[in-house]
Amino acid sequence: MNNEVEDSLLALKMVGAYDQYAFQQKNIVNYYSASFEDRLLEILKSQIDYKNNREAEILINRSNVKRIVHIDNININKDRGLDIGVISCIKDLTIVKNNFNMVIEGKTGSGKTELASAIINHCCRNLISCFYIRESELLLTYKA
Repeated sequence: MNNEVEDSLLALKMVGAYDQYAFQQKNIVNYYSASFEDRLLEILKSQIDYKNNREAEILINRSNVKRIVHIDNININKDRGLDIGVISCIKDLTIVKNNFNMVIEGKTGSGKTELASAIINHCCRNLISCFYIRESELLLTYKA
């Protein structure tokens, strides 16, 4: 029976559900007292997480960002001139949900690319599509 369930999950391309089901089968002692509904809910949540993570990875790959930075790892100090209020609006996605475009400017080495990478990673992880382009590339695109 287990192989039939596993084969069916894979045939349906439900990799997250398959992984959770296999995990539950290997750790049956931990799941023995759980109800069918609780076990099924864990399997479904795993599938949803898998799907969302795959979609986020696709969005990150399409974003043109060169490296991935987590928004919580941004160094916010007075020398960099980053406003904590703006960072908060980025974290709660207020700026993005209101369809604002962003232009990040500053001196060389001030962390513009790092900030852009963190914003794009954060948005993509929340399944919001973003695109990163340097000013020089943007100008060349519209010059032609």
